[in-house]
Amino acid sequence: MARLHHYTGVDVELPLGTERIYGRADTNLELDKVSRQQFKLAGTAQGLLLTSLGANPTKVWLGASDRSQAVLLQKGETRLLSAGDRVLLLGCDPSMFVEVKEATSSAAGEAAAAAAAGPAADGTQQRGAEPPSKRPRMEGGGRPGKREQCVEAAQQALERGQSVLIDRTNVTPAHCLVLKLSRKLCGQRAAARVGHEGGLQGNSPAVYQAVNRMWSQMEEAGDPHQREGFASVIVCENDKEVAAALEAWAAFGPTHPDPAAEYQRRRPPPPKVNTLFNYLKKTPGSSGGSDGKDGVGPFANSLVSIAANPESCRHEQPQLWFDDRCVWVADKFAKAQEHWLVVAREARLEGPLDLTAADIPLLEHMLAVAREHTQATQQQHPALQFRYGFHAAPSLRQLHMHAVSQDFHSPALKNKKHWNSFTSSFFLDAEWVLGQLRQAGRLDYSLPAKEALLKSDLRCHRCGAVQLNMPRLKEHIAACRAPVRLPLY
Repeated sequence: MARLHHYTGVDVELPLGTERIYGRADTNLELDKVSRQQFKLAGTAQGLLLTSLGANPTKVWLGASDRSQAVLLQKGETRLLSAGDRVLLLGCDPSMFVEVKEATSSAAGEAAAAAAAGPAADGTQQRGAEPPSKRPRMEGGGRPGKREQCVEAAQQALERGQSVLIDRTNVTPAHCLVLKLSRKLCGQRAAARVGHEGGLQGNSPAVYQAVNRMWSQMEEAGDPHQREGFASVIVCENDKEVAAALEAWAAFGPTHPDPAAEYQRRRPPPPKVNTLFNYLKKTPGSSGGSDGKDGVGPFANSLVSIAANPESCRHEQPQLWFDDRCVWVADKFAKAQEHWLVVAREARLEGPLDLTAADIPLLEHMLAVAREHTQATQQQHPALQFRYGFHAAPSLRQLHMHAVSQDFHSPALKNKKHWNSFTSSFFLDAEWVLGQLRQAGRLDYSLPAKEALLKSDLRCHRCGAVQLNMPRLKEHIAACRAPVRLPLY
């Protein structure tokens, strides 16, 4: 005897020698809006046997804990099910399912009621009556209602031209879609609205203050990440990306089960970022002048020369090391007791935004070089911790990775910009960069948003305590023994 758990909360038992056909009526949706998927569950001597009956394939999740293991059964195909397996009533809706449970002897009455149910008009077999308290529902005004009422109310609202927000809590797996539009656009839309319950509308300073406050809070918190429990995360920063996300979700279903992957396929390419003029900053020594090449000062081009001819700096860099892919040199303005650079020798790579999936082997090599060289230092000074990563908006031309110890004991660490460039999400950890390239094939972030982080409060990178100025910060971090906290991206 098999025990079946319906998504509505009802359990029924399927005795040996009996069968149950599931189909459109079991979804509690309007039949003309539901695919003609059907399947049969039969209690056999070998176990619970699933047979796909409809023209549309039947989707099965193998095991309740790992939903990545799924199979599709075409019409006529069969499969023996085990406890924990789930059969979806709609292949594109994981919230509607029949789950196989360990059989018990206490559900004989429900099994008899289910076996006695007659066939529906479309040939499927109706389920027995289910307690209303177990049906997913919500009705306007907060009163309980049936799922059909929710769907009907939403359709009527859409026909009236209203916007509809459907809140489906406790649905697993959960997907995340973030509308991270520009601060300016959010302010314009807030000013243009009418009838706001809090009166925040029109061209009022209070409107823009509220938008700036919320936008800054969102930027400080960082984008959601899959490690927070989401099955996928899609972040849209403009109208074209929003349109691509809508298309990705419109295609969501058995043939396109991963909305994030579909979004990356449909997403419009970003405008080519001229790393030289858009995020290469004036640096000490350049004095805003130019060496005649691309209008960039000689200091900003210093790593370009080193990458092209490493031996040229041997007299200044006694610990210089290089191969055909990268160069290991000391940072000329070290911001910590140990501060080194791994400079890529590929001429086309001016900064992180130039990276693509094709550069993953190079980055893995650069990270291995950094770890190998810092390992000897850590053996001599076990208390030293290192982070490896890139500045989101680098001050020097030519892609380079920082290997910096977390003591930050250096007279060259002078101001808020120096500090935040290594302790906020302005500093892109190498492992995070590799993860982004593996997932999306490129990096994508807002340069103005990253640059704004350089003006953030002076916070201890260990305990997070805010300090008034650099002298107090240095005094504090020298005594703080909390573990280093990594920023959220």
